[in-house]
Amino acid sequence: MRVKYQDPMLLDDVLIDFPELTVVAAHMGHPWESLLIRFMRKYERLHLANSAWLADYLAPEVLRFMDSSTGRDRLIFASDAPLLPLRRALDAARGLDLSPEAMRGFLGGNAARVMGLISG
Repeated sequence: MRVKYQDPMLLDDVLIDFPELTVVAAHMGHPWESLLIRFMRKYERLHLANSAWLADYLAPEVLRFMDSSTGRDRLIFASDAPLLPLRRALDAARGLDLSPEAMRGFLGGNAARVMGLISG
């Protein structure tokens, strides 16, 4: 896929025109991680999954955001199995230096809430 189609600017009109729509961006939005963080601060229904990326390779600004009060409920773990084996992806995610609250959200709580499996 062409990188230009990963540009988060393409989400701006969608998020404005459909404010009740929950969107989960994928593949970390690379190389526009900083812009995605700004958008997640602007659009409360925008989330980000690390699909296609081992947690080892998350940009430092993403790690700071996902452990902040405004970001700890916005990141969603994805293994990208079978391309990235689940065990390898989980080990990398569990190795992140995150608060217990951010880690619980990242490893399942955020996805469950976004998908309506739990309230809160």
